Amino acid sequence: MNVRCQFSCLMLVLLSVAQCTEGGSFQSFKRQHINDNKTDMDESECATVMMERKIKCNNKYKKINTFILCPAEEVRVVCHSPNLIEKRIYLNKTSSTYDSEEEFNIVVCKQQQTKPKLLYNGTKEIARIRISCRDGLPVHFEKHLLGGAVEPPLP
Repeated sequence: MNVRCQFSCLMLVLLSVAQCTEGGSFQSFKRQHINDNKTDMDESECATVMMERKIKCNNKYKKINTFILCPAEEVRVVCHSPNLIEKRIYLNKTSSTYDSEEEFNIVVCKQQQTKPKLLYNGTKEIARIRISCRDGLPVHFEKHLLGGAVEPPLP
């Protein structure tokens, strides 16, 4: 394999990994993290929801995924929060990371096994969230924030 081909293959792998961590679109964010049509999602439903929505990274089900139990419009408000944590440029697009001021009902799903059956352990929590936004829309779930002080916003 020549050097140019090896470089191209490496770039494809890096871009696919980056896509899993940086997020893509608002539609993708909603599919992976918003459960607005069923705000009473139960912890035991993690595996079912993960399979129905095909929430994967590099063709494997994500090991950890968080569902926010509210309408997408309520999550969009976070993108206009005064709690700006950081700005960054990814693939020539600027995204901004914000902490929510309000707490959300969430379900955190952690993979327990993949074979012979996909199993997740779910935990219901109430927490603030940190998300990355692009053009005023959420595109990536960073993490949930339990208790503690709010990080100071960027000047």
